[in-house]
Formats: sequence, C-alpha cells, structure tokens
Amino acid sequence: MTPLEEAAILEKINNIQKGIDNWEYLSVQGVGGEYYCTVVRPAKIARKKELIRKLEELLQRKKNSGAPGAAQSVAAISRANYLQNELKQRKWNKHRLASESGCNHKTIQRILDRKHVVENTLEKIRNVLPLLP
Repeated sequence: MTPLEEAAILEKINNIQKGIDNWEYLSVQGVGGEYYCTVVRPAKIARKKELIRKLEELLQRKKNSGAPGAAQSVAAISRANYLQNELKQRKWNKHRLASESGCNHKTIQRILDRKHVVENTLEKIRNVLPLLP
C-alpha cells in the first residue's frame, strides 16, 4: 500500500468519525422564527461505526500483507542495498542485469524497491552476482 492510499483510507475514517460525532447529538436549528430538531437513528450510527471498523481492518491487513508498502524485511533491505552498490560498481543498470540473469527488468526494480521476490528469481540473479543476500 502506498502512503497515498493509506492517507486516503485514514481520511475516510476520520470523515466518517466526524459525521458520527455530529450525529450522536440532537441538532436544533432555527429557520426564521421556527425551530426544528433532527434525530439520527442508532442503526445509522451503528452502520457507520461498522464501516470504520472494516476500514481499519483493511488498513491493518494491507500493512501486514505482502502488498506494496508492507513492512520490509531486513533481508529485502540489505538485498536492495547490495544490488544497488553492485550495479553502481559495475556501471550497470537494471536492464543490463536483467539481460545477464534472464529476469525481467521489472523484477529487478521490485528488488530495488525492497519488495518481495520469489526465491527462483533470486537464484537467477545470484548466478550473475554470487554474493546477493
């Protein structure tokens, strides 16, 4: 999950919560010389609170899953740093490494972005760069 997606979900949660806070009180408003009262039904408040709970669960699942933006493992971070240094020392780019290893350049970019990559792909790269963590 990108920071932008996370911010959007948090903003939606906050907006719903603000609405609930306003709904839980009676609203007395005056129009001209007449006043009227608005009462929100408890079922509507309960539905909104359930929506907040589901959004918070979704946010937590996305943070804990292998989805983009998930917590990065130490191995992924060290692998990305090593790969970046090796490419710089050899004066290669991800396309050159992709052609040498037989991987797709997008997969190389996933490693550089510290995302999860299957072990089979890492083995292909280790044939070219033997010290890849």
